[in-house]
Amino acid sequence: CVYASANGDYTEKIVGSVRCGEGTATERRATRLVLDARAQADRRVVLVDGKAGPEYKWIGERRFSPDGSRFAYVAFTGEKYLVVCDGQEGKPYDAIAAGWPQFSPDGKRMAYVAVERKMTVIVDGRWGRAYDEVEPTTLRFSPDSRRLAYAARGPRGWALVVDGVEDGQVW
Repeated sequence: CVYASANGDYTEKIVGSVRCGEGTATERRATRLVLDARAQADRRVVLVDGKAGPEYKWIGERRFSPDGSRFAYVAFTGEKYLVVCDGQEGKPYDAIAAGWPQFSPDGKRMAYVAVERKMTVIVDGRWGRAYDEVEPTTLRFSPDSRRLAYAARGPRGWALVVDGVEDGQVW
């Protein structure tokens, strides 16, 4: 952990783990450092490359984009959950589904599952259609990063959703 003093300076005590995402680490990603730090007794902060982000009650899953240029994590304010990407807070929700924000292969797009009474996939910061359930482990970008597919359950049952459109098959 890294602890912050009253004046905002961070003092290294024990270095936390670094999560660089899946796949082969690129040279750029391998040189970036992420620390989950305790800012106060009940507040946490993420330091990316030495720069502190906002303070939160809890910080969860963390992920670099495949090329290492972007970084996102899930945070809890004490009332709502949100995704912080490149230091920018997303809209707060009742919950962010298990897992972490998913980056497209080119690192330019990001998707995750949010809960606000129902579940939806947030793609590039935009709210999608609400479903009774979305399976977060099924979020997959196409290799060219243009398309996103996932499994969702609506009134007719489970369906494959591609770019926000159900494929018509229900199981």
